[in-house]
Amino acid sequence: MDASLSLLWQYVFSPANIVGLIAFVLVFCLLQQYAWHQTYANIPPGPKPWPIVGNFGGFLQKNTE
Repeated sequence: MDASLSLLWQYVFSPANIVGLIAFVLVFCLLQQYAWHQTYANIPPGPKPWPIVGNFGGFLQKNTE
């Protein structure tokens, strides 16, 4: 049983499989970034966020509409 696990470990974690997995993850991340950019490229910019607090101050302002 130990030999079969060693053989499986050798094929699963071979350098070719690791390089293929890294290439797949890299291509997947690039495609996700491209799709996100295409979706949100035409929206207007939001309010400028404050450091640390973010846009929380906008929730505290009175709504004038």
